[in-house]
This record gives sequence, structure tokens and C-alpha cells, in this order.
Amino acid sequence: MWNGARVRETVRYFVEHRFPRPLRTLVILPGNVIGPALHAALSAAMTGTRVLLKAASTESALANIIDRQWAEIGEPLAGTLQARTWTGGDVEPETRAISEVENVIVFGSDATVDTVRRRLPSGKRFKGHGTLCSVGVVLPDTDLTAAAAAASLDVCMFDQAGCMSPQTIYV
Repeated sequence: MWNGARVRETVRYFVEHRFPRPLRTLVILPGNVIGPALHAALSAAMTGTRVLLKAASTESALANIIDRQWAEIGEPLAGTLQARTWTGGDVEPETRAISEVENVIVFGSDATVDTVRRRLPSGKRFKGHGTLCSVGVVLPDTDLTAAAAAASLDVCMFDQAGCMSPQTIYV
């Protein structure tokens, strides 16, 4: 069973034994999906990486919430991230944040990913997660009423902009 103590001990092992030199990473989050924020924060704790978590301009509370939750949980999650906010495209705070890190991860539209990539100085590692498309499939023996209800939730969940929010459904 994975209780809190076992999870903390496993994370501590990875932080102390697998990754002796913590790196710093800037993660620029999308405005429509919570998963990348939580994944980035947990990955930071698991690898000893310190993360600057920049929330989307349209969703400025999420990074602060995760920061507070990690602080409340305590070691080894506490202190692994710092919430940052600035308006997307504001070059000055973005440049400052990039100067503090070795890695940059960007979630967002293809245009956002390309813009940030072009501004990076040499020597910075970069990973971009741009625009995604998703499809759904309804099989012949499916209850169409149930499928329609599930599909309406999936389509609306992330305004058809997330990887789990299909733009097309094949019946």
C-alpha cells in the first residue's frame, strides 16, 4: 500500500540518490488544463528539480494553490516550486525567469511554444507541448445516449483545446 510515509520516502530516495545536483526548470502552463501543472510539480519533487511554475494569464491561481499544497505536505515536496505570474508575451519577466533556469517547458498553442523557443538563449534545454488534436470513436454496439452524454462532457471540458477534448467524434 502506498501511504503518505512511503510516498515521501520514495521521493526522498530519488531526490537524494538519483539526482545529486538539482536543476531548475521554468514551466509555462496552459490556461485550460490542470494536469500539466500537477505533473510538473510532482516531477520536480521526484527529481530534485526546482520549478518556476508560470500560470497562464487567464488562470493565475493554480500555481499558487499547488505551491501552498506542497508547503503544507512538507518535505520533500515543500520548496520544490515557486509560483510566478506575468502576462503572456511580456518579455521582461519571461527573460528574467529564463535566466534563472537550465530548462524551459512550455505548454500552449503552437504560436506560444514557437515564440518562447525563439527567445531562448543558447545552452537552455527546451521542450514544447503545442496545440493538440483529439478524436473520439463510438463503436457500433455502444449505447448512443450514454455516448452522447459522455462526449458532450469531453468536448466541453477543455473547450476542445486539450488532448482529452475531442474535436471530432466518429460514429
